[in-house]
Amino acid sequence: MKRFASLFLAGALTLAACAPEPQEEVVMVVETTMGTVEFKLYNETPLHRDNFLKLADAHYFDSLLFHRVIDNFVIQGGDPNSRYAKPGEMLGDGEPDWRVPAEFRLDKGIFHRKWTVNAAREGDDTNPDRESCASQFCFMMGSPMTDEQLDRAQARLDAATDGHVKLTPEMRQAYKETGGSPHLDGQYTVFGEVVSGKDVLEAIQKVRTDEYDRPIEDVRMLRVYRKTEAAPEKPVFEKLGDIGTVSTPAVMDYDEAADTYTISAAGLNLWADTDACGLLWMKVDGDFEITGDIDFVGEGVNPHRKIGFMIREDLSPNGRYADIAVHGDGLTSLQYRPEPFAQTFESGSVEGKAPTKIALKRRGGLIMTRSGQGELPGLNDACVAIDLPETCYVGLFVCSHEEDVVETGHFRNVKIQKLL
Repeated sequence: MKRFASLFLAGALTLAACAPEPQEEVVMVVETTMGTVEFKLYNETPLHRDNFLKLADAHYFDSLLFHRVIDNFVIQGGDPNSRYAKPGEMLGDGEPDWRVPAEFRLDKGIFHRKWTVNAAREGDDTNPDRESCASQFCFMMGSPMTDEQLDRAQARLDAATDGHVKLTPEMRQAYKETGGSPHLDGQYTVFGEVVSGKDVLEAIQKVRTDEYDRPIEDVRMLRVYRKTEAAPEKPVFEKLGDIGTVSTPAVMDYDEAADTYTISAAGLNLWADTDACGLLWMKVDGDFEITGDIDFVGEGVNPHRKIGFMIREDLSPNGRYADIAVHGDGLTSLQYRPEPFAQTFESGSVEGKAPTKIALKRRGGLIMTRSGQGELPGLNDACVAIDLPETCYVGLFVCSHEEDVVETGHFRNVKIQKLL
């Protein structure tokens, strides 16, 4: 692992006392610009668990970058200097002014197989006790390994640990099945394990990087927080109406038993500098994510008819907005107008079979979309920055893309979740 500048704080030995010991494993949510990852904190490593919770609860990780990405090896973040780092700036030396004592748990079956989470640290020359950096952590990646590769890894382990760390048959089998970084075992603390969002990590490890292994385009942690059991709620929409000039007013029917909204609407387009569509809306404050199942009724007239979720600053036809729009021909994209009366832009276009489930998320000044067949992936389709007011209009829209045509769409199992 990379070297890190660090100071030792004697109080680190009392980290476990900073928070009550959880009775169950805590799951952390890492929202990134590319999607959401969840990982559980091991109770077998209580010092690292409580240190991570302490920092996450203080929003320490929010807005930090994944500053080191090496394909088939590691995705690393947590350097506080990365929050405002300039493009191309070398990172990796920032951290709090304490270390976390090592907690190697090979006897508990905890080692560096793929999808585990470890703590970065300084090298042995300045850190002989192999204490962990308090904030920088890594998602371990990798590919299935051969016996020859594992034999070489064992040789490296023998040299680094004076022969004290041995790969057991169980460890070798795990590395052969999933991969990982066995040469780090017994030297870096593994304190967690990914439970969802593996598709997001697979995508992150493939991004282009510079000579310092920093992604060319920033991959940022938006929020890191404890997962709660609060379920997304059924939205309470306030009104059905039309945006812009339409030939036929929108109509809506709600089937409570099937939890299905059926909306029929006209509207020439959602594009350029003027919108025309039907919108079932509610006012929402702050950050949220709205999800649901969607489909059109019938083959339709224009292949560019649109259905989806939308967030708007107001109900004028020329205002700032963003949406996830599913077209009649299957094209799905994030559309947005960054300024009133400006042109509409498109990001993250996905062609092919129309998705059956979509999501629109607001997190601060960013809008993100996801789409999938049957279930939603963790990986975002798109992410754009747009300046919207704290309170916005959020809802379900249908646009026929023909001035004198009415199209109909179904929205099922629509849920909205307020984000912490």
